[in-house]
Amino acid sequence: MENHVLRGDGGMRNMRKVLRDMFKDGEIYTAPSVFEGLGALIAESVGFPVLHITGNGLSASSIGMPDYGLMSMNEVVAGHRRIAGMVNVPVIGDADTGYGGTLNVYRTIREFEQSGVAAVHLEDQTSPKRCAYYTGDMKIISAEEFSIKIKTAISARSDPSFMIIARTDAYRPYGLAETIERCRHYARAGADALFVVGITSLDDIRAIRQATALPLVVNCNDGDGLALISLETMKEAGVKMILYPATVRSAMIRGVENVLKVLKEKGSTRDVLDKLAPISDLNKLNRLSYYQELERSLEGRP
Repeated sequence: MENHVLRGDGGMRNMRKVLRDMFKDGEIYTAPSVFEGLGALIAESVGFPVLHITGNGLSASSIGMPDYGLMSMNEVVAGHRRIAGMVNVPVIGDADTGYGGTLNVYRTIREFEQSGVAAVHLEDQTSPKRCAYYTGDMKIISAEEFSIKIKTAISARSDPSFMIIARTDAYRPYGLAETIERCRHYARAGADALFVVGITSLDDIRAIRQATALPLVVNCNDGDGLALISLETMKEAGVKMILYPATVRSAMIRGVENVLKVLKEKGSTRDVLDKLAPISDLNKLNRLSYYQELERSLEGRP
């Protein structure tokens, strides 16, 4: 009987090795961003080999508030622990700015590593941060200060396979030249990969890749410029992984909203049954048969 849950330290280490190997191979990967368990199970069930947790979605689903750095580190880690423990694929976590200075970063990495995620990305915004796509001024710390955070994160991890991904939000406010310079700084600091937020130009992606040898992660918002580019072209440009931070969240909002409107207006879901999954789908996703078998085995029943 395969054990789908309670992976323990050995399982965590295996997921980290799987992710490390993915970043070393010649493939390009797409990872949807999830923020609660059922969405993670669905993403795993349709075959995604890696998942990403969005702090934006986690904030919305956990406390119903915007991504303004309003969740504490413990709250965010708890969400990551629940999600990572549900799936058997590597999960990349969102550690925001590290929740403060160097000592905060040190503790943050220790806590996230214990949560079961295979990697985290840290970003170069000031703390508390805000979503990079919100309007208004976004403050970013110096490249030198963030490089110290990266070095701190590396020293904090107990497993060298646990990946530290350096995220820069400099592209939208400061442009390509500043972004490239920061990527070089962060590579020298020892980051395992680079995550450039907000980039939509294929030529700029190529320029960043030419400036550093580290694997490059980008995010793709549904309908933006990158969403129109084929995976093969993205791979040729040097992209290693594409995150889709809003897709699951957006699909959930619109899908649930549309069905509930029908229920509210008509007093029944009769007209939208084709949009509703049967309970058998849920039972498959949450592995009911596994737990039934486990219960029988533990109780010595056939």
